Amino acid sequence: MNALKIIKEAELLIENGQEREAKIFLLKEGFEKKLDERIQRAYYKIISESKQLIKEKDSSLKDLFSKDDIIRIKAAKYIFNKARKEFSWEIGEWLGDPRTIDILFLALEDPNEKVVAEITGALWMISNKGRYFTDLRIYPKLIELLNYSSIDVVFYAALGLCNFSIDSKWHSLMDKLEITKNLKLTQAILKNIYIKSSIGVWGEITKEMEVYIRRRLILIYDKKEKEEIKVEISKALSWMDKNL
Repeated sequence: MNALKIIKEAELLIENGQEREAKIFLLKEGFEKKLDERIQRAYYKIISESKQLIKEKDSSLKDLFSKDDIIRIKAAKYIFNKARKEFSWEIGEWLGDPRTIDILFLALEDPNEKVVAEITGALWMISNKGRYFTDLRIYPKLIELLNYSSIDVVFYAALGLCNFSIDSKWHSLMDKLEITKNLKLTQAILKNIYIKSSIGVWGEITKEMEVYIRRRLILIYDKKEKEEIKVEISKALSWMDKNL
């Protein structure tokens, strides 16, 4: 189905009083399955802002741009806390809206690393499959954040990449694994490998990438000095042997 047909179908849903269904349909077709600018423009035009989004735009999302560091950090923490709470349709009305994601992207430019860490954590949880919104626009942001100076930001970015089954992420993840000496970050990066879980969160690893990941892990293992990190890499290789 091309973009024009998708937009027409969404408009018909709205005419029939099914705006939530239209919203979900446009999000899926224009932001999650693939990025389609025509569908995205239609979303912004025909999907109204929810009362929850309007409320947050006048409070937490607005506070992200206060001149006061304390207020910005508090707002970012609030958003991250909401994102990781138990799933809620009410929370999803604003966290699952691309207008919110647009605002969070702007907040990633904050000079305070605490704000950036909390927002990165929020993007991780928002994009988690089965929660709010696996917006493909988040993926390149997380890749960029792997090079951030704060370990907390990089940690959340690595976890967030678990939500995206995109082969290109493995080059960035393995490069970061090769240079890190941090156990917590090592575990977050390797979590991308454990693709099967009780709720089917992780995506599949292609055979081509499986070969690449194994080769990189073996090379990285030989370079590591910390035994605890070598143990984690060994566990990941063993898991791949048993499950892939």
